[in-house]
Amino acid sequence: MSGDVLSPSDFGDFYKELYGYRPFDWQDRLARIVCEKGWPKYLDMPTASGKTSVIDIAVFNLALEGCKRGRKAPLRIAFVVDRRLVVDGAFEHAQALACRIAAKKGRVTKLVAGALATFSPNNPLGVVRLRGGMPHETDWAKAPSRPTVIVSTVDQVGSRLLFRGYGVSHSMRPVHAGLLGNDTLFLLDEAHTSRPFLDTLARVSDMKGEWQEEHPIQCMFMSATLGGTAPKDIFPSHDDAEMLLHGDDVLSKRLSAHKYARLVEVSADGKVDAIVAAALDLAHPKKPRKRHPPRNIGVVVNRVGLARRIHGELLDRACKRDDKAEVHLLTGRARPIERDRVLGPKIDAIKPSKGGPKDGGPTAFYVATQCVEVGVDVDFDALVTQAAPLDSLRQRFGRLDRVGARAESDAVVVAAKDEIAKKQDDPIYGDRIPKAWAYLKKAARRGTVDFGVFHFSLRSGWECTIAPSAKSATLMPAYVRMWSQTRPRPDPDPDPAVFLHGVNAKSSDVQVVWRADVTNEMLRRGGEIDLGRASLAVCKPSQLEAISLPVWIVRRWLEGQETRMPLGDLEGLVGEDERGRDATQAPCALRWRGSKSGETGPVTAGQVRPGDTIVVPATRGGCDRYGWDERSKDEVDDLGMEADLIHRHLLTFRFGGPYLSQACPDAKNGIEKMSVDRADEDPATILDALSGIGGIPEAWSRALKTVRNANSSGTKKYGNTIVVTASVKGGQTAIVGIQIKLGKAWARQVIGSMYPCHPASRAPTTGEYGQGSSSTDEESEGGISRSAKRSLLADHCRGVARFADGFCRRIGIDDKISADIILAAKLHDAGKAERRVQAFLHRKDPDDLGESDEVIAKSRGRDLDRAEYLRLMRIARLPIGYRHECWSVKMATSHPEFKKAHDGDLVQYAIGTHHGHGRPLFPAITDPLAGNDDVEWSLDGKRMVASTDHGLSRIGSGWVDMCEGLYKKYGPWRLAHVEAIVRLADHCESRGEDYDG
Repeated sequence: MSGDVLSPSDFGDFYKELYGYRPFDWQDRLARIVCEKGWPKYLDMPTASGKTSVIDIAVFNLALEGCKRGRKAPLRIAFVVDRRLVVDGAFEHAQALACRIAAKKGRVTKLVAGALATFSPNNPLGVVRLRGGMPHETDWAKAPSRPTVIVSTVDQVGSRLLFRGYGVSHSMRPVHAGLLGNDTLFLLDEAHTSRPFLDTLARVSDMKGEWQEEHPIQCMFMSATLGGTAPKDIFPSHDDAEMLLHGDDVLSKRLSAHKYARLVEVSADGKVDAIVAAALDLAHPKKPRKRHPPRNIGVVVNRVGLARRIHGELLDRACKRDDKAEVHLLTGRARPIERDRVLGPKIDAIKPSKGGPKDGGPTAFYVATQCVEVGVDVDFDALVTQAAPLDSLRQRFGRLDRVGARAESDAVVVAAKDEIAKKQDDPIYGDRIPKAWAYLKKAARRGTVDFGVFHFSLRSGWECTIAPSAKSATLMPAYVRMWSQTRPRPDPDPDPAVFLHGVNAKSSDVQVVWRADVTNEMLRRGGEIDLGRASLAVCKPSQLEAISLPVWIVRRWLEGQETRMPLGDLEGLVGEDERGRDATQAPCALRWRGSKSGETGPVTAGQVRPGDTIVVPATRGGCDRYGWDERSKDEVDDLGMEADLIHRHLLTFRFGGPYLSQACPDAKNGIEKMSVDRADEDPATILDALSGIGGIPEAWSRALKTVRNANSSGTKKYGNTIVVTASVKGGQTAIVGIQIKLGKAWARQVIGSMYPCHPASRAPTTGEYGQGSSSTDEESEGGISRSAKRSLLADHCRGVARFADGFCRRIGIDDKISADIILAAKLHDAGKAERRVQAFLHRKDPDDLGESDEVIAKSRGRDLDRAEYLRLMRIARLPIGYRHECWSVKMATSHPEFKKAHDGDLVQYAIGTHHGHGRPLFPAITDPLAGNDDVEWSLDGKRMVASTDHGLSRIGSGWVDMCEGLYKKYGPWRLAHVEAIVRLADHCESRGEDYDG
């Protein structure tokens, strides 16, 4: 390293400063290649060899290049796996990386941190895990110039890339596509199992090349099972692989460890008993073994239901033999908050860095599904696994003696005769289990196979033993053209699942949330606004309290029918035949699309669609502490308060009767009485009264005490307290809930007081916990939102332009396009100067507006419910469905600077789409007052004027033709990227963030 300038040779020092030891030889070699030549197309390294370090290499490469013109290193790094994320090693690795860079310990690390800060000074490296979509959730990327590591699944990343983000609001879909479709490096782990998505990424890359973009996407496909069909442009090359793998003592120790697996065949009905017996025998062998007795034993099977049966049986039998034994269940079908709380410490104990349970400790059994195959950094002492394709087995054995500490380990592979029958066609693995089993029997010596990496070599015929990869579908430009139309969505609308998982795949996932304030009675009444639904709007559903389930599973469960299709933990599974569904059923769930969306409301089982978030009554059952269990009839815990606090830093007290009955039955009557008696009082008095009610839960009491102490200290540790009220029976007004916004550090203290053992109480601020809330578009009707402070329209527009300017400079956008983006940002809200819009913002009749009423961008005060919003719209004489963006477009064309725009159409497009509408149509409206007046406004002394009859909502306005021309000129992803920059600049200014990002 020379002076204060990074060079490719500094990666080894950077890695040592981060982790205390130098990288493996292959990691150092790959870093040099990437920094000097770019990413290879394929990485062929065995499991346990440290592949997650490719994230470190990508971040170092970005810092090396910095935000200079001609930068090739991508800003975003998407680490993608085709498994349901559980305890994801890549995510935790990225979190630790971000925290260590922020700490700036070490000379090279300081240089890397400084280089990344040129992109985003306040948060040099963002880290996010996309578990599942949720309407109006926190945006995973609040600034388009922020370096970000994204750890996710094929479904979540792929659907976003194709403009159809599962669970993402229609409004925000182009933002996600614009960010992922530009300046992103895709690292696809175990790529051989994700061939359709691999081909789709390659096709998208080819399409984008037609427009010669500045920052295209890049891809590297990683796999431990490329074998003899290794393609060109692969690392390491065949000549280097032997030296790189054997030349490092630490790595060689891992890969040379012996993993002796005994092959056992059993009858179909003896599978559970055989797996349980094998696990118990490994823990308490009948014959003494020379090897050290195992303390944690992994049991991995192919179905969620089978895992539950084995867990129950093992729990019973293991505890009878040893009352200190522990038995844990780990699947991808669990609520993240509950899984982290119940299993987090237990899984943490068996990470390689922890060395596993100490000698003499209790024996622990970990029953799991395929979710542990990829991305889970755990270290089992022994392993029992159900028969599976060869690549799946090798991944499972990668979790056995992961760092080679034992040198020799024992395992059992159990195959039921019906699973290995020649004509067996497994719903998940097809005919590969019988073929893999036959292959293993040939390779076995005295019924045992050594799965150690250096001891298990692939022989001829191995290709038919790995999990089948579905046939890829050809991504046609016409499909992308239809997907890019997000508002309104076209009909027909191609299913993106086909291009993520293959020709037989379907969009499958539904996010299921259990709440006590949604009741069967409310659903039968049609879900009108009442305390229950208002309470749901106060404490919005969160990803952290949801379980992701296939749509056909959810539909049959809601109908009260038994599921016939086995449930695994892979994505893109083919579902049941959905023909002949009963369309006359009563509503049984609430579809959540946001508190103001017309799509939010009761649905029948047959109306549930892929990508939906549905809220079901807690009394319906279907979930326990380990996750999804369709047989369970017990009331499910409502985790809304915990999720709101951990995810959004909102301390929310709900006063809905059903919720109070579950959360605090002893204080229910007192709280309900207080909610009516004190509805008109100030927040501080209400909080004091709440804390004085007898019987409130101890956790509530601790949280209230913490907040009141913070208030008395005079420090700004939390923002405004919002009291939400609603009308109830008898014409009375009652408090629905109280919402307190907390700062990041203070939120962790409150979490620690309420949920002491939860990892969020000690989580770094770079992670998924405590991401805070952000502006979204569909939550604000007409693109109008409230603000806690006065916001003048001129100040807001200048602020958005400053953000857009900063984003463009840091990203390295072309000067001409950058100038157009900044102009669009400056003029984006000019349409709010229309007199009726100002009347609405001031909460007045248009005739009552005077000269003293300044032109503002946002209303102050509490958020509006739907009824109040409609009432104020009538007073302001605004038509329902109007868009102020249309007036902004017309006014922009009269601004003197518009004539100097390099592409006036692009400026108009960025203005018109800055709330997600006009892609390619605006809502059709009838405005009786259109054309009666002009909209006039001056910004920095430059006057703009337009007729109130903008005409853009009419088919013949020319807007659609203009959009088509821009699509052909810039391409769908670059156009969406321009839109994303303007919209995220608007969000940042609306949140009052610093201009340095």
